[in-house]
Amino acid sequence: MGGLGAPLSEFATLYEFSGNRTPFFRDAAESLYGKDRILNLESLLRGDFWANSLALYRATGQKKWLDRAIKDADAYLVSRIQKPQTDFEDPDSRGLFFWTSFSPQWIELFELFEETGDRRYLEAARIGARNYTRYIWLSPKIPDGNVTVNEDGFAPNYRSGPKYPRVPLAAESVPAWQVSEIGLTPESSGTSRGHRGILFACYAPWMLRIAALTGDTFLHDIGRSAVIGRYTSFPGYHLNAARTTSYQKPNFAERSKEELNAMTSIHYNHIWPHTALILDYLVSDVVAKSKGAIDFPSRYAEGYGYLQQKIYGDRPGKVYAVNGLHLWMPIGLMKSSHPELNYISARGENSLALAFANQSKTKVKSEIELNPEWVDGLAASGVSFTVWENGTERSALPSFSGGKFSIEVAPEGLTAVVIRGVKPRAGFQKVFFDPSAPALPEKRSVSEIDFRGLRAVALRFGSEALTSVYAYLPDLDREIARCTLYYRQGDGEFTALEDRAFPYDYTIPVKGRLPVEYYVDLQLTNGKNERSPRGRVHLE
Repeated sequence: MGGLGAPLSEFATLYEFSGNRTPFFRDAAESLYGKDRILNLESLLRGDFWANSLALYRATGQKKWLDRAIKDADAYLVSRIQKPQTDFEDPDSRGLFFWTSFSPQWIELFELFEETGDRRYLEAARIGARNYTRYIWLSPKIPDGNVTVNEDGFAPNYRSGPKYPRVPLAAESVPAWQVSEIGLTPESSGTSRGHRGILFACYAPWMLRIAALTGDTFLHDIGRSAVIGRYTSFPGYHLNAARTTSYQKPNFAERSKEELNAMTSIHYNHIWPHTALILDYLVSDVVAKSKGAIDFPSRYAEGYGYLQQKIYGDRPGKVYAVNGLHLWMPIGLMKSSHPELNYISARGENSLALAFANQSKTKVKSEIELNPEWVDGLAASGVSFTVWENGTERSALPSFSGGKFSIEVAPEGLTAVVIRGVKPRAGFQKVFFDPSAPALPEKRSVSEIDFRGLRAVALRFGSEALTSVYAYLPDLDREIARCTLYYRQGDGEFTALEDRAFPYDYTIPVKGRLPVEYYVDLQLTNGKNERSPRGRVHLE
């Protein structure tokens, strides 16, 4: 809580994702350029890293930043790609813990390729990705046939003691590949024994994309192996004990914290980025299988450590000849009778698009049932279809009745369907894409009071319903016992938000466009009380 606690590129991406409505994010990104900082694992982040220049170009549109990114990246190609590596020193890395620092910065090189179209960066990204595969388990060879797991009727424990109970799990015989760490990385060199195989394989979608553009089937197979067939829900962090199917069960993530930590390491901050990984994989797989004929624009999320991912949703994409479709994947949109059929979905104003990706090496036929709670008009007479099977268009589905139809997908193939004449119920996206929502004012949407670092920032990601004010008060010396924030819009009564534990941060709901007035009352650990001056955040 002492300042801007994220990489420069994160603030640039947030600015873009806000529809350029929240100038604080852009200003924060610009203010961080050239500042070396330590944010995670005591690893130094270079402020003038060429990927930061790319991020600023994307956020501001100023060509000087793209020119700087290209100039510095070209020097990086000479020093890090074209010369044989003799040590693990890389001033552009995030410190020698995760494998992304042992290999060249290939993910950022791929992003630069996508921005410029220069295949030098694509080839450099391919070389870097190949380098990265050196840290993936590829031996010993997985034996053919089955192995028996959970032999004593319990999942094997990673930790022992009364705090970590044995979890009952029936013994079962499964294919050996299904419970193998082969195809995954350990966490790092120093933790490779305890964290043998990391299920958090953020590299996989990137390898699919690079493989599709370069024909590198080895990278495709590595990326696919890291995700497909590994789990059915959030699986925790790593494989670390005897072979087991515990983390593959649909209810694995619903177990208690003690049970989860008995079998793996559970880190609650992993759940959102793991969700981003899965969505990125689903989209990247379809983009690769369609050779770019299905595509949705992405933004780059750097995260921290090795949690680099593409994120989606702020701009429309395409499904073959149909443009202007927004990626839209609500829970419960559809049911499929076949578990080896992945899908992504997108919506237009009066259309629904579905792309089905077969993960099996044999043809798959599946019964699909769309949920009328999400899509209106499924039984209407004016519904029409266009179907593409591995890129070849045909005019209609074999049958369609009230949102139910059959689909057939070739081995490791792709079948896409666009259904016209239906109306998806896109409540949240309507708010997010509200064209009438203006940008916040350039300067007055941020309020900084000369009082213990108190700051309040207006945030807007769409219309009024996605506008709020975030306020926080640093307390690095832990001098505060209680902090009460008071706020109001207009001349009404103040509303109090009390917090009795660090961190002291608050989300203030707003309604309308009147300015938000605020102040804080403090009770200090020494028994004294303090009150801040009043601040004001403007929304227009």
